[in-house]
Amino acid sequence: MSEGEHIVTIFLGQFRYEDEIIDENLFKENARRYEFPIEEYLAAFKEVPVFTREKVEAIISYNKSFAEFLSSQIADKIKYKREAQQRKEAESMHSDLFHNMTVGVVYQDKSGGIINANKASQEILGLSLEQMQGRSSVDPRWQTIYEDGSAFPGEKHPSMVALKTGKSVNDVVMGVFNPKDNKNHWLLVNSTPQFKENTLEPYQVFTTFIDITERIIAEKNLLQLNDTLENQVEERTKQLSEKVTALELSENNFKKLVDNSPEILYRFSGKKGGFFVSKRVETVLGYPASYLMDHPLIWSQSIHPEDKHLVDDAIEQAKKGRPFDIEYRIKDKEERWHWFRDRSIGVTTVGEEFTIEGLAADITERKSNEIHLRDITKKLEMANKLGKSGWWEYDVENDSVIWPEETYALYGLDPQKIELDYDRMMACILPEYHDYHNEQLERIYKDGEAEFIYPVLLPNQEKRWIWAKGEAEYDREGRPISLFGTLQDITERIRIEHKLRMQAQIIEQVHDSVISVDLEGHIIAWNKGSENLFQYSPDEVIGNHVSMVYPKEYHSKLEGEIIPDLLAEGSLEYEANLLRKNGSLFYGLVSLSVLRNEEGEVYGMVGYTIDISRRKEVEQKLQESETKFKTLFNIVAIPLCYVDDNGVILDFNTKFTQVFGYTKSDIPTLEEWWEFAYPDVEYRKWVVGTWEKAVEDARLKNTDIKSVEYNVTCKNGDVRNVVISGTTLENYFLATFIDITDRNKTLQELSRSNKELEQFAYVASHDLQEPMRTVIGFLQLLQSRHENQLDGKALHYIDRSIKAGHRMQRLITDLLTYSRTNTKTLTCSKTDLGQVIFQVEENLKAIIKEKKVVLKYCELPCVYADKNQLESLFQNLILNGIKYNQSATPEIEIGFQDKGETQLFYVKDNGIGISPKSHDKIFEAFHRLHSQKEYSGTGLGLALCKRIVERQGGKIWVKSEPGNGSTFYFSIKGDNGFNE
Repeated sequence: MSEGEHIVTIFLGQFRYEDEIIDENLFKENARRYEFPIEEYLAAFKEVPVFTREKVEAIISYNKSFAEFLSSQIADKIKYKREAQQRKEAESMHSDLFHNMTVGVVYQDKSGGIINANKASQEILGLSLEQMQGRSSVDPRWQTIYEDGSAFPGEKHPSMVALKTGKSVNDVVMGVFNPKDNKNHWLLVNSTPQFKENTLEPYQVFTTFIDITERIIAEKNLLQLNDTLENQVEERTKQLSEKVTALELSENNFKKLVDNSPEILYRFSGKKGGFFVSKRVETVLGYPASYLMDHPLIWSQSIHPEDKHLVDDAIEQAKKGRPFDIEYRIKDKEERWHWFRDRSIGVTTVGEEFTIEGLAADITERKSNEIHLRDITKKLEMANKLGKSGWWEYDVENDSVIWPEETYALYGLDPQKIELDYDRMMACILPEYHDYHNEQLERIYKDGEAEFIYPVLLPNQEKRWIWAKGEAEYDREGRPISLFGTLQDITERIRIEHKLRMQAQIIEQVHDSVISVDLEGHIIAWNKGSENLFQYSPDEVIGNHVSMVYPKEYHSKLEGEIIPDLLAEGSLEYEANLLRKNGSLFYGLVSLSVLRNEEGEVYGMVGYTIDISRRKEVEQKLQESETKFKTLFNIVAIPLCYVDDNGVILDFNTKFTQVFGYTKSDIPTLEEWWEFAYPDVEYRKWVVGTWEKAVEDARLKNTDIKSVEYNVTCKNGDVRNVVISGTTLENYFLATFIDITDRNKTLQELSRSNKELEQFAYVASHDLQEPMRTVIGFLQLLQSRHENQLDGKALHYIDRSIKAGHRMQRLITDLLTYSRTNTKTLTCSKTDLGQVIFQVEENLKAIIKEKKVVLKYCELPCVYADKNQLESLFQNLILNGIKYNQSATPEIEIGFQDKGETQLFYVKDNGIGISPKSHDKIFEAFHRLHSQKEYSGTGLGLALCKRIVERQGGKIWVKSEPGNGSTFYFSIKGDNGFNE
């Protein structure tokens, strides 16, 4: 049995070969064993038909070839359906990857023009898909640059090079102007050319890229900090951080997939506006999908009253988290009834609310066929009552069997004298058929039905052949509750006639085309499937040559190759363009087999044809799509891994194996991944718990899987630091891996180097103070004691040396203060900034009075910070505003803004101002915008301010224009954990 269609196995009646030697003693022994009259037993045996071996073999060969022919066609049909479904699932998976990937992806035609781009690429480049489509990589609007800032020619873009050379171009760093952010973004780009079959020139190219702007900026800052500290004790750089952009489902592609589905996709919830139904419903029920969504009660009100309870029960089961699969009748807009198969594909419950997602398919045609089949079965049962037939019914739950009088008669038993039970029935069946009979009963249990033939020996030693057919009835859970079977005595039937009738019925019931032709190719049989496929009635084709359904250019091949090959081989299968009555062509799969008579001679041919035009088109598109997305999956520059909800690893890309060394055979499931990647048992428990919690949270909140850093053990034993995150999809999740091992090593090395340099700066500046005081002291002593003995030039040199010494002392003092800022432990406490400003004002009282400074500040809040460092911060900013000020009355204003978790402070002056191009440079150690003659100083004041603010967890910046004063802003956390 296959796909609900039966292949009837025809068994031969009892016979013997004419050349067999009969052992009468054996038959006498059998008669005595079963207590049969010996003479009658031998007489019955002599009535057994006698055949030649050649005749029997010819009959068996013919029957076998025809059965194999039909079974192969059905098996192929199942195979094609499964392959199409698998391709469809593969396309869905890879389509999800393309549209939800955090990596930017575009693909371009052979001229370099962009055809399509995913959501991530649009965000990274700051352009919509419409703005990018058609734009080539050589377009000057991209404003691409090298890392040194020079122009990056469009013809050298990786995509253009890949199209020109036919080779992949990987790991190219370039800057691209983002019009949305109005700045350059740095990208790591990979391009891979795509080829059509049997071509050497690419027809398009896939380009993937990730935004590494933060990494480039961080790396430059790290290098700059390291160089500064090695030469002039520069500031430490900001640490590099990366994040993976959220994957978002592409709404347009999802809608297209839903609308083109042969089944109706729906989503139902109790909320207002919570009903969704796909466009397919319009072709089935006649209502526009939008109308049904606005009037959801139409669906439930259209269900047949007798079937309403099935739907209600299914909804209740769904609320309990149980799937359902039901069939019911529903009325369309034209008042016609349709049979629906409705099955759930997902149920979500949040508190009392629930959402059901399901698929509904129109199975009206299938149900009509089932009803037709039942009618035929009833008619057959009525016909059996007129002949020698019987039936039986077995109640599984009560373990009881019903045998009518007709069944007793088939076995030659009298219901008044003996009670027929299973053991008595088996005693009537020939012993060599006992196992076979039991196997067929098992088939009824397992498959729902079975049809078979077996011999029985009546009490009068008469042998009869019984044809049996059994069916099973199941409850809603799929458990058999009863078995029913019919029996018929077919002993007197001529086997060949029976075979031909059965074959004719089978052929007529086959939905696909079955055509029989004679040896000259003239059509002699034309079933309903052929009439539907080719649009000819039997009267129009019977007697005509089969070439009428082939295009003219195919006729010579049909006569010269196909028919001769078929006659030589016995069977043949091929694909060809075929011709309908209206002149249209379709692509068909044709399977041919020869027909043989009882003597084994070929008397004709039979052909089985199915329309595979749609399948061929779908196969080609799916193959192209699968190839594209598989290529995209493997060229992404970061490791990716698909895992289903059962923990089976569906796939991972080439980069995954390159980084971790594992292959699919090493880690087929998550269990193996946990074991190999995290060999330490305790650490593994933490990793599994953390990851499963992250996935669960992502599904509940409909967000991405949270990024967490893990230590992964590679296949070669190396341990790498990896940030793992991902996205949950319907039945699986996509995990992404960012390898930060090298970055962490670099950061650790820079941190060590920074600490050593800071320590050196502290020691050097501390130890230099005493020698410098000595030098200045001796110079001053020389000046005072020998002033009368030295000429004017010598005194001038001594004076300049003393002043240079004092400047050196200030530089050493500032350098020591600067280095102590990082090395000295913070002593944080609740700090009243009003008192801090008051103390600063006292410290600067003399210069404030001398310069006639107007210092204004409002009531300032309390913060949790190091009081001494904040005092140094405000003092440096106030002095900066006084020093770089040419106004007769310098004005300094201090204020703040409450930003919730942080407090934003500012120090504003009316000084000379700063050019915007120098806003970042002024916070660099030893960087000065003016000479010593213009403004004295060491160049460490603002660098010290920056270090103090960053140690408090804040940021500092300036807004200024030349001639318009400066405003320095810095942030500090509000209470940072303390309460009043």
